[in-house]
Amino acid sequence: YEVTAAAGFKVAHIYGAMDQSTREERLQKFRRKQYKFLIVTDLAARGIDIPLLQNVIHYDFPGSMKLFIHRSGRTARAGQRGTSFGFL
Repeated sequence: YEVTAAAGFKVAHIYGAMDQSTREERLQKFRRKQYKFLIVTDLAARGIDIPLLQNVIHYDFPGSMKLFIHRSGRTARAGQRGTSFGFL
């Protein structure tokens, strides 16, 4: 399931229980910039590789500081700059 937001952005989501091939397909499309936003469950903190991710937005904080740092660390890799945001 993918959506085009009212502002015209293509958006998709992935989650842990999703079929692996669908997850990979959406991730590849995001890497190729076919999606502007990718909404991901805590799966993102457990090893998906998205090079040059500029922003991470935390809607729900993980239960440990280690997971928070790992999830936020998806930004600013390989000497790049990135920002981690959190909704409170």
